[in-house]
Amino acid sequence: MENADESGGDPSEPNKNAANPAKGDGHTTSPYHRQIAAYYYRCAKNLLTRFIRRPIGNTVRCLDNHAGLVTGVATVAVAFLTYYVAHYTAEQGSITDRQLGEMKTASKQTGEIISLSRDSEYRSLRAYVGLPISKPGDLPFTTVKTMQVGRKIVVWSTMENYGQTPAYNVRASMAVKVADNSISNGLPFLNEGTGHPYPPFTIWPHDLIYPSKESVLEFTNDQQQGMVDGRYLIFFFGRIEYEDTFKINHWTNFCIYFGRRSEEGTACPINNDTDRD
Repeated sequence: MENADESGGDPSEPNKNAANPAKGDGHTTSPYHRQIAAYYYRCAKNLLTRFIRRPIGNTVRCLDNHAGLVTGVATVAVAFLTYYVAHYTAEQGSITDRQLGEMKTASKQTGEIISLSRDSEYRSLRAYVGLPISKPGDLPFTTVKTMQVGRKIVVWSTMENYGQTPAYNVRASMAVKVADNSISNGLPFLNEGTGHPYPPFTIWPHDLIYPSKESVLEFTNDQQQGMVDGRYLIFFFGRIEYEDTFKINHWTNFCIYFGRRSEEGTACPINNDTDRD
């Protein structure tokens, strides 16, 4: 009885704390909660074993059992990857080379265009000296002034600068010759020396110079008759050399022949050309 009084309760009543440990001091767990925890643990373990541990283990065992095959497949994969990388690199190199080639071509074309532009500008400004052919009464013209038996033949000519700038240091070599009608034979006498009848001179743009030249030998009766029947022709030929305002040298070859109607000249089929600079 004393013990019951000392404990402060009725000894006939059961201890509630002992019957319900969950309501104790908070450090004990009921069997129910332990069972729930065990259930979830087993579920997690089964899931881990089924979906992670077991597939990984099976995969590892499969790789161990087929090590040679895996190595072969890996080698083929590496080889294919290496080939692809090499092929891609080669294609990129080809594209780069093609682009560089196109850039070089474009650069070359640009340089050619600039060069052509400069050349066109130069050609439009340089001097052009020539000996025109026309009928008497027209200027400029070239004609036979004197053609008498016993006298030297005299040819009058007109020299003109067709360019836009002066022609300097002009030197003209000319010759007059009566020869048989050898046009079809290439006029072999054109290689004969002609000499320079005038000292160097200047022709301004669109200016005219009127040089004249006489034959070395006198005109004969046979030559006069040959002019009538077409056996002989009078040839006036030579070369003009000059320098343009850009300090570039040029030349012009000329050849004119006269037949029965000596006042009208005709250009020879050869020896009428000029430089291309």
